[in-house]
Amino acid sequence: MSTPNDETAGNFRVVSDEFIDVESDDVDVSSDIEYDDSDAKSQGEDGPDNEIEEAEEYDGSFHGEDGTGDEIRNNHSQEMYTFKRNELKCLKILGQNVNWEIQHELNTFFLQLSHLVKDWKVQLPDLRSIFSQNELDFLLIKAVISNTYSGQEFIQFVVRTGYKDRFDVPEDDKYKPSLLHRTTAIHHAARNEPNDWESMVKDLFKIYDRFDVNYTDELGLTHFHVACMTWNCQDLVRKFLERGQVDPNLIWPETGDSPLHLSVHHERKDSAVILMRNGADPNLANKGGLTPLHMSVRSGIDANTVRTLFKICEDMKQPLQVNAQDNLGNTPLH
Repeated sequence: MSTPNDETAGNFRVVSDEFIDVESDDVDVSSDIEYDDSDAKSQGEDGPDNEIEEAEEYDGSFHGEDGTGDEIRNNHSQEMYTFKRNELKCLKILGQNVNWEIQHELNTFFLQLSHLVKDWKVQLPDLRSIFSQNELDFLLIKAVISNTYSGQEFIQFVVRTGYKDRFDVPEDDKYKPSLLHRTTAIHHAARNEPNDWESMVKDLFKIYDRFDVNYTDELGLTHFHVACMTWNCQDLVRKFLERGQVDPNLIWPETGDSPLHLSVHHERKDSAVILMRNGADPNLANKGGLTPLHMSVRSGIDANTVRTLFKICEDMKQPLQVNAQDNLGNTPLH
């Protein structure tokens, strides 16, 4: 897996092969992050500026799952928020010195991040005030690639904060917004299939929740394709078809698979039915010469689903080609 470019990575850069101390005017960060407010208390008003003082100037707005504000209710809650927000800033600085291609550094970073965010469920921060969009894109991709429970917890934390991706359509694409070249964490989850990848994809779609555009990676895999292959994502498939102006027969060039191929191969009956009722061609063959009917037999999809597909084809006057041969000369019932 190649390292994301500077535009994708934002301020997160490969600097060294080991964690190093990072000096800052505001905070002192090392690979072992600890919080000690004794120095801040002893300095008093005449002491040097520090992260605690800076954080206390925060305007008091918080974000929950619905993105609405909430007031600070007591001093204890403000202190807890200040502590966690400072820690998040510390981890951001620490992230600038992680070699993301070294697995143990990647795992260590997300373990530290997990300890901070796993129980943080109220008075959640506005992540845009701490990270840039490119930095969050990069962290979400790395959370997927890490294939760790800590990475999953970070994704869930981002969802809890109410953060939504707001990607500006490039000037050159403003008149063709339905398909945009942009690799996201959703593509990486579908390609790498980390532990519990389908739950991860569903969480990521809460972040990358635009259906008027269909992001495609460098090999033609799109968000729409991923929705079609993911369990219990039929509502997302429907949204893409209704709002995104996507082609129900959009081919994944790498394999020649159509969305219907993907849904049938992964045994996503509900998505397959939605696709067929919206014009998906049940007789398209992929690069191996396999039709969706070949796929349904090979994947072991239940007989009721196959009968449903036949019934839909009959209703739409588009009969299934039961004798279609793949590249090896096999028919679906061979």
